[in-house]
Amino acid sequence: MTTTELIITYIFYGAIIVIGLIVLGIIRKKSKTPANSEIKQKLSNIVEKFDALIKQIDTGNTDYYKMFRQVTNIVYRIDTAVIYVSEAAERERDTTYDKIRINLENARGYIASYKFEKKSNYHIEDFIKARASLQDCISTMEGIMDRGKALKGN
Repeated sequence: MTTTELIITYIFYGAIIVIGLIVLGIIRKKSKTPANSEIKQKLSNIVEKFDALIKQIDTGNTDYYKMFRQVTNIVYRIDTAVIYVSEAAERERDTTYDKIRINLENARGYIASYKFEKKSNYHIEDFIKARASLQDCISTMEGIMDRGKALKGN
């Protein structure tokens, strides 16, 4: 084996190792569990979506397709938040996350049936209850974050 063949072989194996490390880095980044601040931010975003939806229902502007899209989007975001909270509960082995998950599922239960409802059947009370459940989730998450900061301070 000549020197150039040996160099080409080493470059080839080096490229394979670099590509493998890049793929492993991408997998690690995608499978990383979200931090508590990220979960709280996602919950806050859902509350903002609820505020817009409640305002839209209040004004009577309930176009069927638009309402369907918004309610479906909120239900999807709640489902995603449930997954993140479950991953965080598993990561930290903390049962307080179960309260958040239950409140999220309650909020989902309040509005999931509205995905296919007629605009005259929208009851704003259910959306307000769901928003209140999300506010409870955020306050519980803030408590978890405060407890974490106190533990890190010691």
